[in-house]
Amino acid sequence: MNPYQDLPPESYWRTGVQIPAHDGHGFPNLWRSKFPIDSATKIITVGSCFAQHISKWIKGNGFSWVDSEPGDAAIPMQDQEADGYGIFSFRTGNIYTPALLKQWIFQALRLEKEVDEFFVSEGRYFDALRPLIPVNGYDLPAEVQAARQNTLDCIRKAIHESDLFIFTLGLTEGWKNKQGYVYPLCPGTVKGEFKSAEHQFVNYSYQQILDDLNGAMDAIIKVNPRMRFLLTVSPVPLTATAEKQHILGATTYSKSVLRAVAGFLAHTRQDVDYFPSYELIAQFPTHGKFYESNLRSVKKEGVDFVMAHFERGIGIYKNAIPSPESKYSKKKISTKTASSVEEYCEDILLEEWNQSTNDVANGNTVNVFLVGDSHLDATSGALTQCGVSNRGGMIMRSHTWAGGGFAFDDEEFFVPLDGSMARKKWLQTVSALNHSKAGTKYLITNIGLHTNVNVPRLYKWAEENQLSTVNPEDVTTFFRLINQNNLKLMQAFMARGLQCIVVSDPPTQSINAGFAPLIAWVALYEQVALQIYRELGCEVVNVREAYPQGIPAAFYSQQMLGDVRDWVHGSPDYYFALGQLLTQKISQLNNRGA
Repeated sequence: MNPYQDLPPESYWRTGVQIPAHDGHGFPNLWRSKFPIDSATKIITVGSCFAQHISKWIKGNGFSWVDSEPGDAAIPMQDQEADGYGIFSFRTGNIYTPALLKQWIFQALRLEKEVDEFFVSEGRYFDALRPLIPVNGYDLPAEVQAARQNTLDCIRKAIHESDLFIFTLGLTEGWKNKQGYVYPLCPGTVKGEFKSAEHQFVNYSYQQILDDLNGAMDAIIKVNPRMRFLLTVSPVPLTATAEKQHILGATTYSKSVLRAVAGFLAHTRQDVDYFPSYELIAQFPTHGKFYESNLRSVKKEGVDFVMAHFERGIGIYKNAIPSPESKYSKKKISTKTASSVEEYCEDILLEEWNQSTNDVANGNTVNVFLVGDSHLDATSGALTQCGVSNRGGMIMRSHTWAGGGFAFDDEEFFVPLDGSMARKKWLQTVSALNHSKAGTKYLITNIGLHTNVNVPRLYKWAEENQLSTVNPEDVTTFFRLINQNNLKLMQAFMARGLQCIVVSDPPTQSINAGFAPLIAWVALYEQVALQIYRELGCEVVNVREAYPQGIPAAFYSQQMLGDVRDWVHGSPDYYFALGQLLTQKISQLNNRGA
C-alpha cells in the first residue's frame, strides 16, 4: 500500500489532463465549489478585464448578479457601459490589483480617509481613481466628489446584502501616490499628468498581495459574516510592463505570484475558494487556442469553455463543455469586437502609446485609416486579421457623430467632442496619417450612417412633416439636412488626397422586434446615403447588397446588451467578412491606380 494507489483519475496527469485534452471535452472534476452557489446566491463580480466576462455570464445564466449602481434604463446600453454602468457590480472600472480593491473597500466601509484627488483636462474634472468614468468627466470638482461618494455608498450597501464576492486578480504592477493611495493606471496615460516626484511604480510582492487580500476580506466579513469569496486569476497577459525586463517574463512573474496567493488563501481560509480560469485558458493543454491572434484577448469560445467548467463545479450541467479542438479554434475571428460588447480595459490603451513607434519601425508604410464609431473598431481588428495594417477605428460613439459632436480644425481635420480619449485616439490616428509615406491613403468610415440613431430620427422627421412613408427624395433631403457637417468633413478628407471608402452598418436590426417596422427605412436610408457619397467621389461597400439573400445566421451577434441581444453590431464572423470585402475593394483600387 502507498498513498498513490487509491487516487481518483484527476490526480494523475494521463487520466486528468492528457486523455481529456485529446478527447476535447474539458477536464472532469477540475473544480468543485467549496460552498453552495445557486440562482439565489447574490453575487458580486469585480476585478480585471476578464472579470467582465464572468459578469456577463452570471447575468445571462439566471444567477442573481448584484448591480450596486445601475444606470438609467432610458439610456442606450452601450452608452451606459461607456460610463461604467453594468460592467462590474461596482462602478469603479477595472480593479487590477488587490491594493486597489482594498482601497475601495476600506473607503466604502469608512476604514480610511477618502482620496480626494481629481485630474483636470481641457476644463473638465476627472476622478483620479476611475479616470474614464464618466467618459467626459464633470463640470465641477464637487461633482467628482459627490459621484465618488455615491459609488462608495453603493459598494457599502452591496457588501451588506450579498453572499458571494468573485474577484479576478489581474496584475502585480501598479502605481501609487507618494502619500500612499493607489491609482488604477499610471497618471498621464489616460488622464492627468505624470510627476516623478509624486507618482511611484510598484510591483507588489507575494506578501503585499496576501496582506491586501486578507485585509479586504476581513473588513468585509466583519460587516457581513456570511460573505464567501471566490478568487480567480485573469489569463489575459500584461499589455505593457514598467519593469526593466521583457514583457513575457513580467507577465509570467505577475500571474505566478497572483496564482500562488490565491491558492494559499483557498487552502488556508474556509471562506475562500479558487476557480482555475487561468489554467483553462493560459496553460499548454489547450495550446493557446482560446486566444485571439493578438495572443492576449480571450475568444468567446474560451469564456464558454471556462464557464462550462464553472457550471459543473457548482453542480449544474446545463451546457456541454465545448472542445478546444472545435470549429471555433480554426476560425479567423477579429481581434477586436464592437465597443459596446468588448471588455472595457483601460490598460489596453497603453498599447496606443506604442503605435507611433511601430509606424516608424515599419517605415511609415501604414496607408489605411479608419474613422467612425464602434463598428470601425471591430473593422480595424478584422483588417488586421486580413493582413492589412491600419490605424484608427472608433473615434466617437454613434450618438456623438449623429449629434454633430465635433469642431472643424484646419490642421487636424476636426476635434472630437466625445471626451479626452476620443481626442487622444484621433490625435494618434491623424499623426500616423500625416507622417505616413505611403502613396494612396485610404480612409474607411461610416460617418453619416449610424442607422440605429439616424433611422429613428428619420421616422420622427417624417411624422413631423406628416409623411406616412418616405421616398428616396425625402430621405435625400433628410440626410443632407442632418449631415451637413459630416459631408463637409468628408470633402476635407478628399481635398487632402484621401481615397474615402464608406461602409454600411451591419444589416442585423431584424433581431430587435421593436425595430422591425423600420427595416425597410434602414435599407432605403443606407441606399440614399451611399449614393450621395458616390456622387461626392467616395467608394462604398454596402453589405446588404453583397448578400442579396440575407446575411448568414453566423453574422448575427450572440452577445447580450443587458436583457436583449445585441442587434446593433454583427458577430466576429461578420466583421471578418467585412474585412475581406474591404481588402478586395482596396486591391481593386490599387490595381485601377496602377
